Amino acid sequence: MDYDNVGKNDIESIEISKSNEISEPNNKVVSLNLKNATDKILVWNDSTNLLKELSNEKEIQKVIFVWKAELTDT
Repeated sequence: MDYDNVGKNDIESIEISKSNEISEPNNKVVSLNLKNATDKILVWNDSTNLLKELSNEKEIQKVIFVWKAELTDT
């Protein structure tokens, strides 16, 4: 498994916006729309790996994860 790319293949879209609640210059909010939330542990690992990459961006103050998961009946 290529752990450097974990989570990147699950990204459907990224939205970056400015927050009026936070003072500049560090007022960016990133919303990540993700797919394939099939396992709780994988979702946490993918989220953690994506956050590690985004942590280098000093202008980002908030990151919002929205995961899509298929419902299955058991």
